[in-house]
Amino acid sequence: MKGGLLAAPIEQVLADVRFFPAHIDFERECLILIETSRDRLTSTPFLDGRSKIAEGIALELPLREALEAEWPVSRQPDRFIFHVAYCGSTLLATLLDIEGRTFAEREPHVLVELANAWGYHEPALVRSSLELMRDLLRRPWHAGEVNVCKPSNWANPLLPLLTAEPERIRPLFVTTGKRSYLHSLFRGGRERMVYVIRATEHLLKHTPDGAQLWHRATAGTDDPLERAARIALVSLHVQVQMFEQAMIAGGWGSAQVVTLEEIEEDPLGACMFASAALDLRLSAGALDRVIDARVHRYAKDPSTTYSQEWTASQNRQIDANYGRVIDRALDWAALSNLKDDSILLSHGGGRAALSA
Repeated sequence: MKGGLLAAPIEQVLADVRFFPAHIDFERECLILIETSRDRLTSTPFLDGRSKIAEGIALELPLREALEAEWPVSRQPDRFIFHVAYCGSTLLATLLDIEGRTFAEREPHVLVELANAWGYHEPALVRSSLELMRDLLRRPWHAGEVNVCKPSNWANPLLPLLTAEPERIRPLFVTTGKRSYLHSLFRGGRERMVYVIRATEHLLKHTPDGAQLWHRATAGTDDPLERAARIALVSLHVQVQMFEQAMIAGGWGSAQVVTLEEIEEDPLGACMFASAALDLRLSAGALDRVIDARVHRYAKDPSTTYSQEWTASQNRQIDANYGRVIDRALDWAALSNLKDDSILLSHGGGRAALSA
């Protein structure tokens, strides 16, 4: 992507919320901002390059100059929704986006690029670039509005950096059970399996026993579907492990954890729970109106209708076609002591009081 000429002072551009951080290039040491609008970002399910978000010019900034620039930075805490894949986090973020109160940023691509750079480029440069992205993603569109960022699960290796100072962040962790995770994997077919395998390889590079986990998942079976299911369960295990480590380090408990099953069964309850965890102070009435308007549209593709009944029907068909493969993979995960969401829900933190 080629950026345009910078006519305004760099400090003025960085302070202008209309210029959204779209791309960070560590090879060329440049940052590209795209002129856009809140409406465009809200109506785009993913800010990862799959959909056009530009409504004006693109500006290319020298990265080190942007890092050194001084501009009015919001002192609000960061609010992050960390999640595993296919756990209802996109739906949750969509329901929490209420203009004038909260703005939900769904999977900004710059956080994926930072996760790719972490461990491969100059650590100090990556750290300072992540700080700049946090400042940019925190800029409000309206006075009194706060931002919630839902990174891609690809960015989970950044968790130790993002949660290193617990007082600066309000996190929510979204997860799901092993069987639900495999149902989602098989519902997505080959394309989803390819993504999960790639994501697992990426996550394992940031896991001390990553090579051993990959070997255990891929050895001992000639069935490609069972191998894919095992790899998916390793992915779930690694991400839950990352969440658990962040929760322990930050002093957080189950009051910061919500599951796919809770989001599906009680959207309003899950949103109220998320509002408390993220300190959004949203009312049940405001959330109820948003839920009525959005919950029946597929969050990843709003042009498509969605229902729990359809999903349940698809899952029954998957069990009929692939139940034995799934069961074998689950048995292997149990023997391998792979973690799932139960370990997060077992942590203290006032969950019962928040759920009451």
